[in-house]
Amino acid sequence: MVTMINVMMASLIAMLVVYVLTALAYYQLFRKAGEAGWKGFVPILNTYTQYKLTWDTRMFWAELACSGLGSALSNQEGMLGIVGMLIVLAGGVIYLTAMYKLARAYGRGIGFAVGLIFLTPIFMLILGFGSSRYEGLQ
Repeated sequence: MVTMINVMMASLIAMLVVYVLTALAYYQLFRKAGEAGWKGFVPILNTYTQYKLTWDTRMFWAELACSGLGSALSNQEGMLGIVGMLIVLAGGVIYLTAMYKLARAYGRGIGFAVGLIFLTPIFMLILGFGSSRYEGLQ
């Protein structure tokens, strides 16, 4: 029992650290783009603002809808489950494209986008606190 509590506490602390690092990165990224930095600390608003600066806010809503609807449907049996999985896949494609667009908006290429996909907080911190400049929509 004590071990399970320790694992849960460690997981909670790790998630909090990742959230804080990502929020700090968003704060700096938004400031570089002339947007209010505080938006980086507000969940959902930070992602919405990222899409606003790098792509299109309609794609944010599409990804959000794909995540919710796809998750709900993929738990169903039969054709609904297959449709749900396809919707989840579409959301994943939107996310991958968003990471590429984020890299491009700050003057980086496909290699950096791959880093954003697999090590999001670290590469966002590099974008935010490094020498990258906001170049706008690409």
